[in-house]
Amino acid sequence: MDPGKPVVAYYYDDESGNYCYTVNHPWRPHRSKLVHNLVTGYGLEREMIVHRPRPRTFEELTEFHADGVAA
Repeated sequence: MDPGKPVVAYYYDDESGNYCYTVNHPWRPHRSKLVHNLVTGYGLEREMIVHRPRPRTFEELTEFHADGVAA
């Protein structure tokens, strides 16, 4: 990467679409997959950092989510 260019990064994990999200949940896994496919299709991943998040513990999930969300 060019030191004079701004750094662009995002988080993506193929596994994230394998979970059941409620109808009212704002996140749509298919949109993330679409964006990632566009990024890799145009070769943009060579110009940015793609982070893969690590699995979180139940305690970490319940630290930021309401009771019953992380079941």
